[in-house]
Amino acid sequence: MSEMDLAAICEVLQATMEPDGEARKTAEKRLDEAASGSPDKLVGSLALVLAAGEKTKPELRQEAAVILRQLVTGSAGRDVVWDDLEVSTKKALEVQLLSTLEQDSSNLVKRNTGEVAAAIANNVAKSVPDLMQEWPELLPALSRFIGGGSSACRVVALEVLKELVPNFGDGLMNQGEQVLAMLSTTLGDSEPEVRGASAELVLQLVEDLEPEEAKPLAVVMPAIVTVLQGFAKGANEEQLKDTLQAFVSAADEEPEFFRDSCFEALWCTIVDLVTAGPATFADPDVRQQAMEAAMSLACGLVDDFCKPECQAQLERIIALNVEWLLEVE
Repeated sequence: MSEMDLAAICEVLQATMEPDGEARKTAEKRLDEAASGSPDKLVGSLALVLAAGEKTKPELRQEAAVILRQLVTGSAGRDVVWDDLEVSTKKALEVQLLSTLEQDSSNLVKRNTGEVAAAIANNVAKSVPDLMQEWPELLPALSRFIGGGSSACRVVALEVLKELVPNFGDGLMNQGEQVLAMLSTTLGDSEPEVRGASAELVLQLVEDLEPEEAKPLAVVMPAIVTVLQGFAKGANEEQLKDTLQAFVSAADEEPEFFRDSCFEALWCTIVDLVTAGPATFADPDVRQQAMEAAMSLACGLVDDFCKPECQAQLERIIALNVEWLLEVE
């Protein structure tokens, strides 16, 4: 595939989404040929779609971002091309990704672009010092987006940080009060999507960090409880479900963190969600996730639950299970 102008690459992207199997296969073949023969031209053309903004349909910009991520990670059967790209191509793409994250009018395009940025960061570095050398603009840009971007921009920046936690979580926590202040601010944000993204970032840090590294996060646990309570009262069921799911994953890995961090308020909040009744939430998965959260704590802290001073919690989890079984029947 020769170097494409905007109209040509958009035509190929449109064909990849067509129900016509032959048209889709032809488009995919052209992309694969370009990836193996002219990766710099392909990546440059896909970045051009992102740069076009409103001149292209949002679904085409989404598709461009999806394919870029596949080319970075090697997913969906695509060849990994990142290491084969010219430095100038890499830098131009990085600049465009940050611009799209900040300026694109489509939240879905922002999110897909954030996934590309996270994939590149995780590909080029395994520590914050390395990342600052390989892509020095990324972390400062994310910090700026979180501090003063639109709500959609704040959400995506927090989501990118969450994706960076496995490799860079310890480096983020090394920022001490600065990162804790950022988390406290975003957990109290006026937009529920921002609060949810911030809560999921905290819980990902708890899940992936060593216990000693995660200890400072105890200071924001009261805010996490407040976020859960606010979602329940404000009918933000999607955010509530996602936050509970993130909590279950973290509690399965590090239950002792929650035992030592605002446990009583957290436990009571989760129990209240489970016992709210099937008519409380339109999505039954909310209560299902709350029940899983309660069980994750009980199973992870079984030795603590069996102590005399925790008899009330033990009796409550037994009663919850009985009530749940009766409700299911």
